Amino acid sequence: KFTLEKGIYLGVAITLAGFIPMLYLLIKFIALSGHLYELRLAILALTFIVVGVQIIFSSFLLSIMDIKSGNQ
Repeated sequence: KFTLEKGIYLGVAITLAGFIPMLYLLIKFIALSGHLYELRLAILALTFIVVGVQIIFSSFLLSIMDIKSGNQ
């Protein structure tokens, strides 16, 4: 069964999987004095970050929709 916690954990894990390459690219960007030509890795990392955040927000939405109303 889907739970809010599982969704948040999955979203945070995917977001962190995107931040790790972004940090690598930032360090490389600073070391090369502003010249960086690794667009594919940047797009992949940003995609992971966006998907992870989307999963977190979707988990909250699905959790709210699962709450039983007192007025039946």
